[in-house]
Amino acid sequence: MQDIDFENNEYKQILSDSAMLNKISQKCFDDLDLDGSGQITITEFQNFIYKLSAKYGIEILNGGDILKVFKQLESVSSRGLTQEDFKILVKEVIKQLAVTVTI
Repeated sequence: MQDIDFENNEYKQILSDSAMLNKISQKCFDDLDLDGSGQITITEFQNFIYKLSAKYGIEILNGGDILKVFKQLESVSSRGLTQEDFKILVKEVIKQLAVTVTI
């Protein structure tokens, strides 16, 4: 997965531009959906969390916590994260980055 670096004002621009948010979300989703199933499995999601944790020095969530986050995002009718489910996560992460960068 490629790094995406943004300036502070770009985070806010992404949040206000649904087409841009969709494009970023779709790109990230496609990078994570390793088996091309159209859904991100728990294994794909765990691998993503572990890579982020290692790369950015973030405290690693335990498997139970990762599963809890996954289940909170997962649509009731699916067995993985759909693109729409994942977009919710991407939007929340960008919101947090916008706040963090401004401080």
